Amino acid sequence: MNILIANDDGVFTEAVAILTEELSSIGNVFVVAPKSQQSGAGQSITMNEKMILEPYYIPFAKESYSMTGSPADCVKMGLQLFESRDINIDLVVSGINYGGNVGSDVLYSGTVGAAREALMSGVMAVALSLDNHKGGDFKFAAKKGKEIILSLEEKDIKNPTYMLNVNFPDIDTKEIKGFKTVKLGIRKYGEWFDKKELGDNKVEVVYGGEIVKQYLDDESLISTDVEAVDNGFISVTPLNFDTTDERKLKELGDYYDKQTI
Repeated sequence: MNILIANDDGVFTEAVAILTEELSSIGNVFVVAPKSQQSGAGQSITMNEKMILEPYYIPFAKESYSMTGSPADCVKMGLQLFESRDINIDLVVSGINYGGNVGSDVLYSGTVGAAREALMSGVMAVALSLDNHKGGDFKFAAKKGKEIILSLEEKDIKNPTYMLNVNFPDIDTKEIKGFKTVKLGIRKYGEWFDKKELGDNKVEVVYGGEIVKQYLDDESLISTDVEAVDNGFISVTPLNFDTTDERKLKELGDYYDKQTI
């Protein structure tokens, strides 16, 4: 199996090195990851600007590069680069991310954006995130990530129709209760902007926010990734890039399709 690793925190992170070593036991690992921090980049791509791809040594990787672009750029470039060398990538793994990517986070996440880019290119993808922005037990996350990869069905790897978004809770690994396969939830933030007056009507602003946790007393009610992670489970959520609201599509169609111009 040929595996391409990308992320949004940067090629230099401990998490990428640990993931590369772990996955090297099940396949040939190649890395193309951003040269700098790209959190919040979503699935953005760089248009009409030069990007630089250069070797960056990571132990256990067959080849590894840093790239001055977004996480999605790294996946696009990586897939084409290795294909040009007759190396077909079977799977893209994005992460392990510093910080969870649950609920509405997936719309902003460069980690999930990289995995979604792979899916749009016809390659199966798994996004891995640890719900702590300062780091944690990446070895455990990498090991469990490998188990998830090994559980993927061959037909889904060859003809993917979804990607997996996996989140690890920020607790001692001995306290993790198991896996929960769940839908996306809603993670709320107390958002704020720090601003500084620079003069001449210019203002410098820095965005930030604190997570508003959502806990449930009854674990049987856990149905979303937010609830799962907050209650000590590893969340597993299948995602695709079709965000059509099927229920509303029919309702609106019953009205608009009957209108005359």
